[in-house]
Amino acid sequence: MKARLAQEARSHEWEKGDRSSYLWNSPEMDLNQILTFVRVAEAGSFTGAAARLGLPKSTVSRKVAELEGRLGVSLLRRTTRQLSLTEAGEAYLRTCSAAVRVLQEAELAARTAQETPQGTLRVTAVADFARAYLGRFLDRYLSKHPEVRAEVFVTDRLVDLVAEGFDLAIRMGELDDSNLKSRRIGSSDLGLYAAPSFLKRHPELSHPRDLQRVDCLRFTAISEENTWRLRNSRGHEEDFRVLTRFSSNHLPLIQDRAESGAGLALLPEYTCRKALASGRLVRVLPAWWSPGGPIHIVFPEQRFVPPKLRAFLAVLDEELTEKR
Repeated sequence: MKARLAQEARSHEWEKGDRSSYLWNSPEMDLNQILTFVRVAEAGSFTGAAARLGLPKSTVSRKVAELEGRLGVSLLRRTTRQLSLTEAGEAYLRTCSAAVRVLQEAELAARTAQETPQGTLRVTAVADFARAYLGRFLDRYLSKHPEVRAEVFVTDRLVDLVAEGFDLAIRMGELDDSNLKSRRIGSSDLGLYAAPSFLKRHPELSHPRDLQRVDCLRFTAISEENTWRLRNSRGHEEDFRVLTRFSSNHLPLIQDRAESGAGLALLPEYTCRKALASGRLVRVLPAWWSPGGPIHIVFPEQRFVPPKLRAFLAVLDEELTEKR
């Protein structure tokens, strides 16, 4: 009784015209049966289709019979010497052949997408790292892969990569335990930097103890008090008092002030590369620095890594290799 009522409900759904819903919600639909029928029709025999599909001839014959039973119509005329399509079979084949071609094209597109970097790579990073480093690196990445676009979201907030649809993040400091994959790409060590004009006014700097006699620019995210912890090349660490008349929680402002000659600053090495190359900043007391945390690239764990992300990691490896 229940089976008859279910059949009547499906028939009513078909009669209402919602044929798509009927087909895809039907638990009896078997795409393997349809593909087997198409291959039999193309080969003109069960034997030829079985060879093409890599299946026993009995399995091929059974699948076609099951398809005919489900449809309630004969698709093939079978004789001992010949196999031909019925009128219903010819009509069904025309539609199914087109559907199989579409599926094959979709599979080819999916395989190709796994080989060629394309689409939009969404990256998130903190502001100072993005400003100092990420733009130049992405220029290299995009020039090598013209079918990829890049979107960079700059924030100090810890972004949920999966929920918010990001491919990767650049994160500073130690990582919390998570399901993300990570790769360490460097560290955020800090050095002492000043403009040439500042050093002309203070040529006597020879030891960190001298920092309490000159204007220092304090980045409040590094130090809450007028003390900087520095390490030397022998591994010795010590806290040194500094004279601070200007402080800010905005790193680019601190660096701009240092470049203008307003004072000496303790800055991340990666933010100072351009200023060093152009001569706007000079490294002061290079035997001393402040150890920073690690820099990681993190990305979601996934079985098949998209080509755009694989290509990004490859360019990253090239960049890091050149720096060694």
